[in-house]
Amino acid sequence: MKTSTTIWIIAAVACLAWACSVVKKEASEKEIRVFLSSFQASLGQSDEVILKQFTNKQSRESILSAIGILQNKEKEYVTCEAFFDNAAIEVVATGTKVTVPVKLHANFPPGVDFGDEDDGSSSLVLWLSLRNGAIVIDQLDGDEFYSDFARLKNQIEWSVDTEKEIAKRAPFYERAKALQQNFDSVIWYATYKAKNYYYVVQGNWVLAEDKGKPATTDYTMGLVDEAGSTIIPVEYELIGTLGFDSPNVVEVIKGGKTGYFNIETKQLTIPATHDMIIPYGKDNIAYLVKQDTTYGWYNDTLEYQVGFPNDTLQTWVKSFGFLPREMRFANGNQTFCEIPNRAHAGSGILMLPSYLVTTGLFDRVISGISTTPFAMNGWTDYIETKGSLFQTVTDQVSALVSTIRNSYIEGREEFYTENRLVLFDNKKNDTLTVTTISAESVEHIKRVSDNLLEIKYLPTYWWEEEYEEENLPQYSYFSLNEDFSIAALPSNRTFAQTQFIKLDSSYVSGKFTTRDKRNLDFISLETAMYLYDDILASYGLSYPEEQRYKFPQSYNPRYSTKQEFDDQLTEIDRHNIAFLQKIITALLNAKPAA
Repeated sequence: MKTSTTIWIIAAVACLAWACSVVKKEASEKEIRVFLSSFQASLGQSDEVILKQFTNKQSRESILSAIGILQNKEKEYVTCEAFFDNAAIEVVATGTKVTVPVKLHANFPPGVDFGDEDDGSSSLVLWLSLRNGAIVIDQLDGDEFYSDFARLKNQIEWSVDTEKEIAKRAPFYERAKALQQNFDSVIWYATYKAKNYYYVVQGNWVLAEDKGKPATTDYTMGLVDEAGSTIIPVEYELIGTLGFDSPNVVEVIKGGKTGYFNIETKQLTIPATHDMIIPYGKDNIAYLVKQDTTYGWYNDTLEYQVGFPNDTLQTWVKSFGFLPREMRFANGNQTFCEIPNRAHAGSGILMLPSYLVTTGLFDRVISGISTTPFAMNGWTDYIETKGSLFQTVTDQVSALVSTIRNSYIEGREEFYTENRLVLFDNKKNDTLTVTTISAESVEHIKRVSDNLLEIKYLPTYWWEEEYEEENLPQYSYFSLNEDFSIAALPSNRTFAQTQFIKLDSSYVSGKFTTRDKRNLDFISLETAMYLYDDILASYGLSYPEEQRYKFPQSYNPRYSTKQEFDDQLTEIDRHNIAFLQKIITALLNAKPAA
């Protein structure tokens, strides 16, 4: 009986303690309303007065960040109106929850309109309890409230900043519109050395942005200044970027050939008869040029001479030493053009010089580089090259690999890396093929047979692969024909090496790192089995539904057994299947027993 009485007393005390620690809606709603009114009034006082109403369960910073918004300390773009009188009070097991509705009012400066989204609604949650007979705030849940505020504030701020950038460009737009009375189109404008220039066109101009070159030919282009005076006559196919390599000098193209024009003297300084002009600027050698298969050079007084000035420069040119090891296209580094239209504001355009285009490194025209402090219409922060690799493949074929990185604003990764591979005919001094490989780095380019070139590279992955190794190399192949024409060889496999090469130990060994950071000198069992399956899947062997996603999109399951297509296997595939079977058996035997 004594034990039973003790238990009853403990239970009663516990219930009493619970009752004192929870603000009950039905018993004390009036007191809560009084507290909320007092709390609202305290928002006009000091931080210390406000914080006295909170327990120490939450950091000072997190509380004051929400309080500052309630106090309209950040009212430039958004003002906040909290309706404490309309708060919903709810007693739950963890305490008393008070949800305060909030109205967010957008403050648009004159002339700025954000369309239909002008105001927003949100809420703020306070968790209350009793401490020593007084109501206190244990927790202020303001994540949703702060997120709603920040979203509206950022939207308005973006609109305001956008209008400021448009206002800066408005004089250019008006001037371009006026100049267009004398031309069919005013396609670009640029500011160089504090002077404004306009690219003007007679005829039908269309730029194929995806190809980085004009899509039409029935036009001529020129350059005029702010007053409309002719700087470069309207007789060219393309006017380049102002002052890209030399002050006041711009590349011009006519009849598919390149020359130089000085915008200060308004004179053509190098005739538009060359395929490529390479700036040099030392030892009385201003430029090296290429015309068809012939090289030549200009001295400082722009007198032309055939051939190379010396053997050293011949090697320098033919090994592409003129390509900058590091180069960045970014706002402030070059003179960007823009289209004189608000729909294109902030999207910078560069017309690249012939030595970057003829070598296959870049398209003639690149666009979409941001010219504003924030992203408007240009979503590329910058494009940069990170060095080039030159390699002799055969006596007649050389390869140039250049790493190009794009930094996209608000992208999922900081860098998007690719390698531009260009194969050249050494004797004809001509480009054979240009291809882009999505890779962090290229390890080698080699001729593996009389008519086959192999590219080994470390790919760029934005997804988790189906094998253990993080740094497993990939391979691409090109056919090398008798006339030295080159073509990329398509593959319907994840691992193209199994299709074109008889595998040996060099393709399955190396310095590998697994996803769990183990170091391997040989491919894993998982990867060896993937290589094996990849071959059979390319012929159409059916795999379970849950495994099919790992194969290329061209995967077409149509056979139940290998025997059904055994007679179709190539000699290379028969070798590789047998080779991989041995590897898999060896790895299974080496695997510790479970």
